[in-house]
Amino acid sequence: MKSTLLIFVAFCAFIQIGAAQEKSSSSSNSTNSDGGTTPHLSDQDQVALRNAINTVLKDYNEGHYDDALTQLDIADKITPKNPELLNFRGNILMKQLKWDQAQALFIGALAIDPKYFPARFNTGEILYLQKKFGDARTIFLSMLTEYPKNELVIYKIYLTYLLENNIDQAKTYLDKFDALGNTPAYYFAQAAWCYNKKQDKDGNSYVQSAVTIFPPAVNTIFAKPLIDAGWLKPSS
Repeated sequence: MKSTLLIFVAFCAFIQIGAAQEKSSSSSNSTNSDGGTTPHLSDQDQVALRNAINTVLKDYNEGHYDDALTQLDIADKITPKNPELLNFRGNILMKQLKWDQAQALFIGALAIDPKYFPARFNTGEILYLQKKFGDARTIFLSMLTEYPKNELVIYKIYLTYLLENNIDQAKTYLDKFDALGNTPAYYFAQAAWCYNKKQDKDGNSYVQSAVTIFPPAVNTIFAKPLIDAGWLKPSS
């Protein structure tokens, strides 16, 4: 069961980085609503779940979100009330801009596993995507008290201040990044700072440094907010 559901974590790589930094056991051990662990699946169920997940990922990557949700229904029948599946469904609904439904799923995942990092992060991310930066920041700040060195959380807090043009507070968080960190947060945070100041050449230089050092999948995670802000093109 655990190995199968790791595919879902790969689907949300930006969440995987945040969760991996914490190395939280709660993010790898699913629980039922009664607090018990997910029961062992038969070989047949594991195959069925794996097939459903593979189809969901294919549909998702091709933008066939309704088809992906249909396949998730199959997975839900095999492992009901699973926080990873609820979070995954919420991510798909976010793509469809169904904000309220997605948030309800993230909250539902946390009701099952309050320490599940991806769902906790997504309760803030969904507000961030709606440009409710103050509300998103409140959630990210609450997470930061528990994960004070999480580069992904710090990065999102920093961006909420920068996008509100609260330069003093943004600079406070910009100074927290380390060029020798485990993620490209430093480089994309510096790039965002430059782009916001219309210093595109310097911003591009930081992005290029990240591209040189880190793999594409990781860079995409930190580049996406800059694309959403209009500072980078998707092909950058």
